[in-house]
Amino acid sequence: MMKRLTALFLLLVMIAAMVSPSIAATREPEVSPQACYNHDYRMVSSNYVWKFYDVKLHQYYRVDTYVCRICGHGSQEFVGMDNYRNHDGVYVSASCNGTTQTHNMRCNTCATSYSRTVRCINAPHSGSCTVLPV
Repeated sequence: MMKRLTALFLLLVMIAAMVSPSIAATREPEVSPQACYNHDYRMVSSNYVWKFYDVKLHQYYRVDTYVCRICGHGSQEFVGMDNYRNHDGVYVSASCNGTTQTHNMRCNTCATSYSRTVRCINAPHSGSCTVLPV
């Protein structure tokens, strides 16, 4: 009986000795992606942007987006940042105070609302203005 208990005890000690290193071992942190020194970019999109610049002009340029095939790094290139075009504004509303007209406009290209102030051609006058554009 004593041999069996000793054998069982030694068996448990051996199992504990084999299992304890795997329990106590610390996990290695996941390795983050390595830096890519020779990017291999491919274009994923090219979009045209019309952006409000001032009351007379909007800015027109192209945004090209690239992604590296190796590491996934993204990059954008702005092409034609010095291109400006006149607004193709349409009148939304207008008002006159007898001297100055205020034209509220909306550009169909850059989707921006803006106001313009001009001298009324019938100034000075009182009452409603007969020369409003809208």
